[in-house]
Amino acid sequence: MVSPTCPVCAQTVRKFGKNRNGSQRFRCGECEKTFTDAFKAGAKQYPDGSIISRVAWALVASEENNKAFGQQQSFVAGPPKNGVQLLIKDSQKYAATGGGGFFQFDDGKLPTATKISKCYICHTAVQDRDHVFSSYARRMSPCRC
Repeated sequence: MVSPTCPVCAQTVRKFGKNRNGSQRFRCGECEKTFTDAFKAGAKQYPDGSIISRVAWALVASEENNKAFGQQQSFVAGPPKNGVQLLIKDSQKYAATGGGGFFQFDDGKLPTATKISKCYICHTAVQDRDHVFSSYARRMSPCRC
């Protein structure tokens, strides 16, 4: 079997776990590395080929923790909401949206172009950061107690 290639950079991708339905997942180490290096360096612009993904989770009360505390005060990640969101950087292909292609998969299905085009409108609020809301959270030094 020939290994599949990344649709963004055409590099060979590697196997990466399985989906819930048992199908194979793949990851492109080149695109991931491209974005990660720029993100850690505090880049204001991300190179073409960068793929930024986001999974949003609903916060739900933790009944187990709340019993221990005697009141509702503890929340944990619940079911995913808003599907899986992707921002793919390609300054030529997505020139009309600041160089980013916006995608959202709900239940494994890509929504209509109308819904996707609304993503760019919100992301213009952070156009000085190349339309990326997130920032890199630097790790604290490990405790040397």
